[in-house]
Amino acid sequence: DDDDDDDDDNDNDNDLIKTKEIEKIKESEKKRKENENKRKEAKFETQQSKIDDIPIIPTSQRIKLLSHSRGVISLALDKSGSRLITGSLDYDIRMWDFAGMDNTLRSFKKITPNDGYQIISLEYSASSDCFLVACANTQPKIYSREGDQQHECPKGDMYLVDLTNTKGHISHVTKAIWDPTNRNCFYSSSNDGTIRIWDVNENIKQKKVVKSRNQRGIKVGLSNCAITEDGRKLAATGKDGSIQLWTTSGSLTRPEKIVPNAHDKEVDATLIFSENGNNLFSRACDSTLKVWDIRMLNSPIHVELNLPNYFSQTNVIFSPDEKLFLTGISSKRSEGKGKLIVFNRATFQKTDEIEICDGSVISLLWHEQLNQIIVGGSDNSITVLYDSQISKKGALLCATRNAKKYDPLDNILKEASDYAQGMAGEPFVAKFEKEKKEKKENKESIARPKQPYTGQRAKRGTTLTQHLLKNLAKNNERNEDPREALLRFADKAKENPFFFGAQSSPIFDLAPDPAELLQSTTLDNVFGTLITNTSNST
Repeated sequence: DDDDDDDDDNDNDNDLIKTKEIEKIKESEKKRKENENKRKEAKFETQQSKIDDIPIIPTSQRIKLLSHSRGVISLALDKSGSRLITGSLDYDIRMWDFAGMDNTLRSFKKITPNDGYQIISLEYSASSDCFLVACANTQPKIYSREGDQQHECPKGDMYLVDLTNTKGHISHVTKAIWDPTNRNCFYSSSNDGTIRIWDVNENIKQKKVVKSRNQRGIKVGLSNCAITEDGRKLAATGKDGSIQLWTTSGSLTRPEKIVPNAHDKEVDATLIFSENGNNLFSRACDSTLKVWDIRMLNSPIHVELNLPNYFSQTNVIFSPDEKLFLTGISSKRSEGKGKLIVFNRATFQKTDEIEICDGSVISLLWHEQLNQIIVGGSDNSITVLYDSQISKKGALLCATRNAKKYDPLDNILKEASDYAQGMAGEPFVAKFEKEKKEKKENKESIARPKQPYTGQRAKRGTTLTQHLLKNLAKNNERNEDPREALLRFADKAKENPFFFGAQSSPIFDLAPDPAELLQSTTLDNVFGTLITNTSNST
């Protein structure tokens, strides 16, 4: 009996231990679920805070700049945001000064770098003292802040096989960007499959040539290029749909990484790096926008579909704090309006959609200091979006400034002041400068030898052959009677017989005078002579 009681006690102890273990398991499972729920709630709260922390987009007001005759595909603002330059499919660059414009919104200068070539890209230097221009030809150019050409890249030799031996590109340039770490260098990508690094100090001489290759080592044309803000990574998009990546500190002989099918083949794409250089955004004409992590470049971390794009220059931009990224979509004018699409970078959710113009939204720019968005459209317009509460300067300076009205009294007062100086409507200083300039020009014209004819007058001919033929045509001596020509000098010969009449009597003329022969000749003499000749002959 005692043994049976001990067995029962052991069984009860085992049951108690099992129940305690089961309770511990249940409590741990309960705590795990509670922690998981808390983690989910915290994650949702962080996502919600990120969504709620989206910066305000300055879109409450807008102005339109209308000077181009075709679509605007490139934009650039200087560091202070006072000057805007725009490039178009009409081959022109327009320069705008927000501080000098009134509400008529007219550009103050027009530049045509190469007539017949579209303006592919524009970019101001870090100091804003010049800007870089890439047209759809082989020679990028540098212009001063006032729009005067300073440098032009040389053209390459298209008959050389090795492209490193040419002085420049042999096919049209697709992008030109400044080096963020060296103000005297810039990069240019081209359809010839090279990225060339140029040095401005040496009168635009290329420092290095970077060749693009696919995975089989075949040359690939490039449609765009981009560089990180620290200048360490260089990326380019190929015509075969690939994305290629280089490290600038390396040899640059071959791409470090290649994504062969990043986009569809024969499709152009634009690139932009994030500020930290880890993310790369690509926008292509296959209606997609892809986000890449360059540390894992095998596949994109996000793909946005159904974004129509008809232009190879359609780009992606960031908000000043990089919490948003924006791009434009294309549409035909008969089908709808071009729109600006805004995405949250943390969640990749579409946060806003803004109608801009009739047609397509192509080029975008969001200036940090102005806090204004500039949009170039296919309807020849440049739309500046701003908000009077959060934006600064820029469009605010000219949107409310009225144009100066014409007042006839101003001319009357000016003429009266001029007449008061006794110069018949011309100020004394201006007249003095004019006379000084005329004297200088007269002195230069006397000292300077006669310049050859140019322009329309030169087409008449000034060569020696033409001069001789012209004079020979006037000389008609071969058609003139020589007797009349000699008789023209008869009077001179009588007055001054220098060559005529020097011989007093003929020396070699031994023939008898015909008059004497007639006087001495008679019929008897003639018959006598005949008889004499007859007898002698017999």
